[in-house]
Amino acid sequence: NTSTYKNTIEFRLFRGQKSYDKVMKAIEFVDAIYYFTRDNSYRDNNLTSFLNWVGERQDSYPELTKILIKKGSLKIKLVAA
Repeated sequence: NTSTYKNTIEFRLFRGQKSYDKVMKAIEFVDAIYYFTRDNSYRDNNLTSFLNWVGERQDSYPELTKILIKKGSLKIKLVAA
């Protein structure tokens, strides 16, 4: 929610997310979007750059990485934790 003057970010989960993996994936996605856009120039904010950025940080975003690989959006091998 960017229409307030509070130092917060609001996001919503839809469809009654019940599984731990799905909730964590959503939280990781929001966290990744925030840090990616904060740390990169406007010119570099595109899908390919974001996917590469997440792939380089798969230990920080394990559930997001798994779903991106499963959906074919990320073409990397998972690093064992």
